[in-house]
Formats: sequence, C-alpha cells, structure tokens
Amino acid sequence: MKNPHKMLGVAAAAAALAMTLSGCIGSAASSETAAAPEGKAGGEVRVLINSGGNAKWLEAAIPEFEKANPDFDIVLDVQEAAAIRDRSVQLYASSDAPDLAMGQWVTQQYQTLLNAGALSDVTDVWKNSGLADNNTEQVKAGWTKDNVQYGLPLTKTWTPVIFYNKALFQEAGIEAPTGAPTAEEWDDIISKLKAKGLQPLAVGAGTGQAGAMHFLLARTQVHASATEWEKFTKPTVDAEVVKSDAFRAAMDDLVTWNKAGVFANGSATSQEAQAVSLFTAGGAAMLSIGVWGDGIIDSQKVPFETGWMLYPSAEENAKFLTVNTGGLVIPKSASNVAGAKKFAEYLASADGQALLASSSSQVPTRTDVDAGTLASALLPNTNEMREAFTSIGEVSPWVDARLSPALMDGLSKVMVGELTADQFIDELHAKLSK
Repeated sequence: MKNPHKMLGVAAAAAALAMTLSGCIGSAASSETAAAPEGKAGGEVRVLINSGGNAKWLEAAIPEFEKANPDFDIVLDVQEAAAIRDRSVQLYASSDAPDLAMGQWVTQQYQTLLNAGALSDVTDVWKNSGLADNNTEQVKAGWTKDNVQYGLPLTKTWTPVIFYNKALFQEAGIEAPTGAPTAEEWDDIISKLKAKGLQPLAVGAGTGQAGAMHFLLARTQVHASATEWEKFTKPTVDAEVVKSDAFRAAMDDLVTWNKAGVFANGSATSQEAQAVSLFTAGGAAMLSIGVWGDGIIDSQKVPFETGWMLYPSAEENAKFLTVNTGGLVIPKSASNVAGAKKFAEYLASADGQALLASSSSQVPTRTDVDAGTLASALLPNTNEMREAFTSIGEVSPWVDARLSPALMDGLSKVMVGELTADQFIDELHAKLSK
C-alpha cells in the first residue's frame, strides 16, 4: 500500500462541521459533486473503516488488490466505529466524503443517508462479484430498498454468544454445555459460580442495541412460540410485538437476572468495552457479546482458555441469531465512485472473503467460501460455531433501525429500577409507533 493509514480525520471533521452549520444534508446529496459520473476505475480510493477485524482484513487485502491493479492507490483511514457512525450523516453527504466507508444499515444514520439519496447504487457490485448468487435472501434484504442494493455486507454475525473462562469453570466444578444449556444447566452454572464468589456474566447493557437488547432477543426466542417469534424476525416490525407476552417475559428475565446477581456488578451502565475488560481480567466468568468478541479476546492475549455457548434454551435448543448489518457503502458524493466499486468487487469476491477469514478470523458473508479454508483460518471458538451452525440453525432477529435510539437509556433504567418493565414497554411502543 503506497500511503498506509493516511489520516483523513481533520478534513472530515471540517466537512462535518460545515455541514452541521449549514444544516443541509439534502443539498450535499443533490449537489453537482454528488451527481458526478463514475468515470473510469483507477487512481486514489479513500477508504474509511472501523478498527478491529475489518481493519485487519483491509490491511491484508489492499496490497493484494494493488498488486493486481497497479493503477490504484488505496488510502486507508482506520477509526473507532462509534466515531465514524456519529458523523457519517454529515461526512458521507459532503464533498469530502470517503470513496468507500463503513455502513450499518440497522442504524438511523444509514437510513437518513438512504432517504436523502446520498448513497450509491451498488447492485452491480453484488452481481459482478458473485455476492448476489452466494448469499442469503435475509442478508440481501437488509441492504435493499425498492429492489436496489445500497451497501455490501462483510461478515456473518452471530449474537449473542456467551464466552466463558475455562479455568474459572473448572475451579467451580462446572462441566460446560455444548451449544445452548438447558434452563436447569444454566441455573447450575450460576449457582456454582456464585458459590465460589465469582461474578457470573459480564454484559455491556449500556451499549443499547448491542447490549441488553441481545439478551432480550435471546430470551424472547425462548418464551415465544414459532408463530410469535416470526413477528420479531422482520427488519421493520409492528410496534405491537413489544406488547406481547413473550417480550414482557424477556423483560422480566432481565430484571430478575439483574436482581439475582447473574450479571456482573455495574452491568446496567457498562459499555461493551468495559464488559470485555472485566471478562479478560478474570473479573467475570462469562461474557455476553457477539461472535466478534472472539477476535477481541484473542487480541488481548488472555492467560486462560475460553469456550462458548448460546443463551439457555427451552425444550429445543436455541438458534443462532444471525445479523449481517455491518458493511460498506459508497457515498454518491465520493470523488472516485468507479474506483470504489472496483475495490468493493474484490472485497466481496470469494478470494476477498477467504482473505477476510484468514486475516481477521471473521466468518464471511458469502456462502461459497471453502470450508477447509475457513477451518484453518478461523479462531477455534469461531470455527466451532461455524461447524455447529448447521445443526443448531439460525433465525433472523429483530433489527429494526429505530431500536438503537429507543434503547440506549431505557434498558439500563429498567435494570436499576428507575423504570418498570411496563413503563419501558409503553415508552418503546410509543416511540416505535411514530
């Protein structure tokens, strides 16, 4: 890579500030720059990506792509996901937009950009890379509006997953279950950990959708019938589902588990990074997070082995909750849309997705990557999940874009007693009904 990690932050911040002061996303999205022709692929392509596994992948992919395409210069800017997300509306609609950038269709920011016409149509990238023929309809639906794709998924994401400290489990005399424990097995795990004076489960409930909401979805799956659960599996759902008995039962579980000390101290207001730190420091025996947590834990070189399980199930084993909401978008106002599409086609190809696994131990979103390649590339826990995936099965959880802002404070308040479950449900219902 000719210009590794060239930082775009100063210019981006200036653009964001200018957009905020003008208060005009619409003008940027419909400006002359935004409507410029794609032109011939090549030249400099500026890529803005979140740190972690995706950044590791791009660091490996860029030299491979540039070797085969010497007329390209890929400039990579790595920042924290929250920092990108918080200013993406202003930045992606500005004249200083990156050419290819992190996008999360489940967020309000993505929906705002989409509704403003600020994102490029990437249907041709799906077709040319083979992604359209080697992915699930569930994944495709999230990135599609009016039969047009406006973003590209990166990985197969399972959530929530519970990672556990094998040494602490052994100390407490716990035989870890395979897949999802039964309710009785889970109660036994918790009682044995507490008897040893150990904090059972770290969870970043203050993270909003990526925290306690994962818990609610896992528990709602337990309480709901197949017909009821189907109502929770749509990208945009009827607000009435939060009034269901299954959702209320999951809310009751959240309160009960917190009062019973199942969650580690401070979980109600903890962010994901705090929950991870507590687990990796040995302060909690288990960690509730998504499959991406495997890479985070591995990167911290913890002095103990880890295993994984799903949340406890009812009579039948719980299924993986599979979401593919994180990916890449190409702003319309980008200076090199054609170049961005060319690079995106490589990233979405079978070769690019195989490199994703080997460089970052993330599970590709494509369905045609060789299983042997994945087995040798993925971290042990992640590979075990992949191997168990077929027998356990998957369902699509509720990933309505309206959820995150509605959940940021509410669930934490319920856990600490500032809101009752009924008050939270009424507030959530009102917000989702608007």
